Amino acid sequence: DNVESNCSMTENNPQKGVSHSDLICIFAMSIVGFSCFLQH
Repeated sequence: DNVESNCSMTENNPQKGVSHSDLICIFAMSIVGFSCFLQH
């Protein structure tokens, strides 16, 4: 729930720049991509 609320806040405030939740999303996506790369 906290992640969803943070995403909505970042969407409402784009001028704020990269927020902590955005870094977490990027970090998670990088891990998923890397894991898929290792599987192949």
